Amino acid sequence: MAFTKKPFGRYQILNRHLKRNNGFTIKELTELVNEELRELELIEDGEITRKYQVSERMIRNDLSDIQDYFPVIISKKNGKYFYESKEDSIDNIDLRESDKNTIEWALQVFSRYKGTPLFEKFDDVITRIMSSSVLKKINHTKLRNYVQIGESAENSGMQWIEIIYNAISEKNALKLYYKSYGDNMSVRIISPCLLKEYRNKWYMVAYVHESSKSEKTLLHKLSRIQRIDESDEPYMQEKSFNANDYFQYTLGVFHMHDSSPITVSLKIKGKSLIKLTLEDKLHPSMEVLSKTEEEMLIEFTVYDSPELETMILSYGENVEVLAPLELKEKIKTRALKLVELYK
Repeated sequence: MAFTKKPFGRYQILNRHLKRNNGFTIKELTELVNEELRELELIEDGEITRKYQVSERMIRNDLSDIQDYFPVIISKKNGKYFYESKEDSIDNIDLRESDKNTIEWALQVFSRYKGTPLFEKFDDVITRIMSSSVLKKINHTKLRNYVQIGESAENSGMQWIEIIYNAISEKNALKLYYKSYGDNMSVRIISPCLLKEYRNKWYMVAYVHESSKSEKTLLHKLSRIQRIDESDEPYMQEKSFNANDYFQYTLGVFHMHDSSPITVSLKIKGKSLIKLTLEDKLHPSMEVLSKTEEEMLIEFTVYDSPELETMILSYGENVEVLAPLELKEKIKTRALKLVELYK
């Protein structure tokens, strides 16, 4: 059941009466809740909305949900309901100040997914925690002044994350309506294997059942997905697929199925860039071959991809390609074209 403000308002009323330890029947609890709801008005967006009345069935469900959501035990004796312990309350969530800060941090980080089903479930859990009297006075705007989370792209594809994640974990195939480059729509049966985020865009690695390619595990951009349906097809995966090393030789998300990785040797020039490169490796496989104050030789193994060329060119005259020769010539050609452009 989705957790919203309306049921929590009922939980608070029930909580107050259950704490009295007198015991109340379902009919009595229903009347008590409705009596308070009739007296209360909720102002939202400048408008007054009268709270609706509840049934005995709803109160039964609320009692069950309270035990699921909160650390309390509700007992029943002679048809009357009450907390088993006098100490029980939905407000009993004991958190340290560091815990509160952690929750605030998580809220800020996860806010980039707002509007997605995944965020709604997260918000559901957090709402229950934050409703505790222990946390009611937390200033949630405080952290926003200190932490700025990178804005997600307008269409990052994150609305599909939950259904894909569930399919991966439950080993279910999906029917995918996908618009590839050139705006060509295709319908394919896939078995998703892996989700990856890169530069605020989401990608999915999936086995494509009908693919005629020798390598059937392909990369999909989530922002190009038009629709996803369930599929009765069996879940499939290539025996050679390994989620831990699928992007082992990749810069970003570029993956070359029919190519072997190359070993790249670069000369890094300048104290500042040397320090930055040591702090933030160009690739996990990077090794330092030699280093002085002014120059450093490094080596790493990746696919020969457009992203590799773009990364090298982004450093301008401070990075020189030593090997392989083919890559060095490609960078030289592009550098000469750049010079021509600015003549």
